[in-house]
Amino acid sequence: MRHAQPRRRAGLVPAPAPEPGPVPGPVPGPGPVPVPVPVPAPAPAPVPGPGARPRRPVRPPAAPPTAALPQRPWPPPPQQLRSGSDRSAAPACRGRWRHPSTQ
Repeated sequence: MRHAQPRRRAGLVPAPAPEPGPVPGPVPGPGPVPVPVPVPAPAPAPVPGPGARPRRPVRPPAAPPTAALPQRPWPPPPQQLRSGSDRSAAPACRGRWRHPSTQ
């Protein structure tokens, strides 16, 4: 039994090109008109009943900062040696450091 069209092997015979025609595109004319959506008004706050718990009081605004205390410079300024004789007052750096309470 033969088919209405002969079978073609893939890659051997090119397929027939489609006939040129009008390219489908956007239909000219006015588009859909946007419908304004009504925004619901905010609901009023419910009125508390006679047995309702009292609401927390609103925190008062923070007080403006008071005058700042004078700050000491940090790190502290290096101590200037007055003379070479003051070096003897420094502890001797011999061996490993030990805590003063264990000496």
